[in-house]
Amino acid sequence: AQQVALGEVPRTNQQASLALDLKALFPYRDGVTLGLFGNGSFERDRYKEKEKEFDFGGKGIEDVYSYSVGFSVDAALLRGRGSDATGAFEKASKIDYDASRDVLRHAASASVLNTVQAYWNLVAAQEQLGIAQKSFALQGRYLEVTNALIQGDEIPRSEQARVLASQASDQGNVYSAERVLIEARVGLARAMGVSVLEDANAPLASDPFPALADPSALGSLAPAGLITTAIERRYDRIAALALADSGGVLLRAAYTDLRARLDFHGQISAGTIAEKSLAQTSGNWAGPSFGLGFNFEKPIGNHAAKGRLLQKDAAHNQQSINAADLERNIKAGVVQTLRSLQATADQVRRAGDAVGYYGKTIDSENERFRLGQSALIDTILTKQLQTTALLTYATARQQYATLLAQLRFETGTLVAETGDTNVVRPEDLVTLPVPAPASNPTAPKR
Repeated sequence: AQQVALGEVPRTNQQASLALDLKALFPYRDGVTLGLFGNGSFERDRYKEKEKEFDFGGKGIEDVYSYSVGFSVDAALLRGRGSDATGAFEKASKIDYDASRDVLRHAASASVLNTVQAYWNLVAAQEQLGIAQKSFALQGRYLEVTNALIQGDEIPRSEQARVLASQASDQGNVYSAERVLIEARVGLARAMGVSVLEDANAPLASDPFPALADPSALGSLAPAGLITTAIERRYDRIAALALADSGGVLLRAAYTDLRARLDFHGQISAGTIAEKSLAQTSGNWAGPSFGLGFNFEKPIGNHAAKGRLLQKDAAHNQQSINAADLERNIKAGVVQTLRSLQATADQVRRAGDAVGYYGKTIDSENERFRLGQSALIDTILTKQLQTTALLTYATARQQYATLLAQLRFETGTLVAETGDTNVVRPEDLVTLPVPAPASNPTAPKR
């Protein structure tokens, strides 16, 4: 009977084990990490197709259940201690993210400026085409008067060639102005992000050049107040300063890495073990158990940490230099644009006066030529001078409008903000910026 109970001789040994390790860690920015842990295991050792008891041919080894729970503390006492070390990358990343949003805001302002400049280019191209067409039409009337005078034997027939040459030149100017116009229309479409499938699909300008600002208001505008406004509102400067701050955070973290490493680890735990079943572990608790440990490390020479420090220091210096250089260029840009705007406003007024005077002269000269009291060459030259004056006037007004938008851009007042939304107000495109009280700000306003 015993032989039957033991069965055949076992040929295969089977072992099974299961382990579970759970941890919940709570790191703090001062370098301390608190933790909760629980460990458990199960082990079994048997012959294949045999019971565990000796009487049935088994090994007689019971299944073993064990587990423990506890609390741990880890703390960096030198390297890695403090928020400058543990929170540096998180803090720097947040600063970089805010800086990227400021860069985006500045890019929006630059995009608006590019679109405004393209629009004024189109207005100028439309005016220049109108001037060229009027000059060509006037030349046609000159040809009619010249032919009439030739038929009346009042001027020689050779004068007809002079008029035809001038007319051909004016027609060439019309073709050139038409080419410039289509280029300006496509340029505005590109700046606006509009798809152009054919020239008729390209936009045309509807609003004229802005009127000149009041001479006293423009003349009294000083760079100091506009510079203060620019320093406070230019988002590229704010972003550059933020990136320098981010570099400073990483630099301080690199300094902390020069310390030696001294880490502390402590834990307290309690455990239980039982055979046969998991339920029996409830009455076999043992503890508490304590454990303390220190880990000390001091690299000879510490060259790796010193090298990282030099890299962070160089990057921070470069970021600081970029921020200072940008601020210098912003100030210079405000001064240059303001002075150019004031000079261009004077040019527009003088060019307008010239157009008015030539308008009176050309009417008188046309009447004298019709009556045969003026030479054809004088009439043509007067007409050409008037055309040049009209083109100069259009170009000067284009420059004034462009510089006005440029001054808004330089001072950070081209685009307004409503919450997180960028808003372009039409009046801001054609008016002078309002200067802030002159000061020397040390920090950007967000």
